[in-house]
Amino acid sequence: MTGPVRPDSPFLDTARFVLNELSEYRFPITLRGMPYECWRCNERNLVPWLVHTRYWNVDGGKHQFDTEMITSEKALSYIQEFLQAAGDTQYLPTIKPRYSKTMRATYLSHGCRACDALFGDFPLGDTWFDEFVMQWGHEPVEVSLSKLPVIATLDRPYLEWAAMSMYYQDQALECEEAYDRDHEA
Repeated sequence: MTGPVRPDSPFLDTARFVLNELSEYRFPITLRGMPYECWRCNERNLVPWLVHTRYWNVDGGKHQFDTEMITSEKALSYIQEFLQAAGDTQYLPTIKPRYSKTMRATYLSHGCRACDALFGDFPLGDTWFDEFVMQWGHEPVEVSLSKLPVIATLDRPYLEWAAMSMYYQDQALECEEAYDRDHEA
């Protein structure tokens, strides 16, 4: 079992140095939309669905892609901020709190730009899987991504992407659970 890190720890010095370096580093994050037909009015919508970044791998020979789907309420609040920073007026109004009869609760959700119908996470996920994932097969990531229209691209801090990726991969939760297990009485 480990204890708290001492203020004079070499680990903290290294961590502070790395965080300070990374806080200045920015790179492009792209938000792409998934075509989706409204269940209520049949309007074709473009749902802000996937964020990704592209960077060169260590040997500089090929682009690497890191992608995250936008499904949770916390992720949608990030996309609201992203769209606001991009000056978007078309997609930002489609993300707002709506009441779900299925969930019996109000939550931040995607919705139809024409009739304001709520687009639930489960139906969106099914559409994503059936119409895109299964169709793409084993294509290179850059070919698959190019099939989804770009909504916005912004230069954002690397630490923002790292924190978001960590959240999506549930690493933060796993770390918290591990910490709790290690510090049980």
